[in-house]
Amino acid sequence: MDREPRGVAGARGILGLVLLAATGMAWFGHPATVLAARAARENEKAPPPEGLLVVLNKQDNSVSFIETRAGRRERDRIRLIRTLPTGESPHEVAIRPDGREAWVSNAGANTIGIYDLEKLEQTGLIRHEGFGFPHGSAFTPDGEKFYVACTEANAVFVIDASSHTVLTRIPTNQKASHMVAMAPGGGHIYVPNIESRMVTVISTSQDRVVGEVRVGRGPEGIALTMDGTRLMVANQEDSTMSVIDTAELRVIDAYQLGEFPVRVIVTPDGTHAFTADRQGNTLTVVKLDETHARVLRRVPIGKSPGGMAFDGTGRTLFVALNDEAKVILFDVKRLKEIRSVRTGKEPDGIAFVPGWQWKGGLSE
Repeated sequence: MDREPRGVAGARGILGLVLLAATGMAWFGHPATVLAARAARENEKAPPPEGLLVVLNKQDNSVSFIETRAGRRERDRIRLIRTLPTGESPHEVAIRPDGREAWVSNAGANTIGIYDLEKLEQTGLIRHEGFGFPHGSAFTPDGEKFYVACTEANAVFVIDASSHTVLTRIPTNQKASHMVAMAPGGGHIYVPNIESRMVTVISTSQDRVVGEVRVGRGPEGIALTMDGTRLMVANQEDSTMSVIDTAELRVIDAYQLGEFPVRVIVTPDGTHAFTADRQGNTLTVVKLDETHARVLRRVPIGKSPGGMAFDGTGRTLFVALNDEAKVILFDVKRLKEIRSVRTGKEPDGIAFVPGWQWKGGLSE
């Protein structure tokens, strides 16, 4: 039998070891690949930052307080702490800038309920004979004034946040004034009027209307970019989004969304917007840059999505599903649901308070 030269045999042996090692890596997974996959799995299981999720349940006439925290067991990472009664048909909630109070618009009762977020108890109730279906609201950045749009009154009411007294009523001269978006610096608020195809601009220093912009049919959802230069308006009847230049007060772009969009929210880094398409049961993802926006995709999300809020990092989007009595946690980067938490019936208005920690006793 012929023998191979020693050098050839040695080279063949080394090649065999290399092939064996490569085969082993392919079989067991390259260490870097394994670590990346493991990190991805751990990130998917990771909880949102510690905080408090406030959810309004319209059909139950209640508010749910849900804690998110870094627990060892997954079931402890997000849990219901307490549920309290509200007035009839609570629709929207605004958090006072210091994070100590939640103000709830009880649309069916024509009242504003005030909740202490340290004690998790109701501490106040504001009534006014002029309220007509109080709905979207916002605080000025200093927390001194509270603006609430009253849909049936076609007006915005301004309330002193310390004394709880109504300071003034601002007629929009439009129909169905429904939501409020506060400019980052607090100088203006923007109010969509569902039945008028108009967005009203109000100066907070003068508390009067200073401008109007015509948009699509049925404007409801509204949100500003982080720098306040562009305003996103979701037009439910057109299933479109109007993009407004806030300096020139004119529509500069319009995009097709999913069916019947009712809410829009912008990521904290200002790179994307999400709309909740109530009848389409989708989230529409919109990419934002300095001058333009473009629709990336629509993601199936569950039945009747509505209120939305980001956690403190912007990595997790909380979405209330009206017809499923739950809130889902949606991974913004991977565009997929992470988990969900049960709520009362017909959850809609929603807000997140980052850094909140429960100091009370046992949860419900």
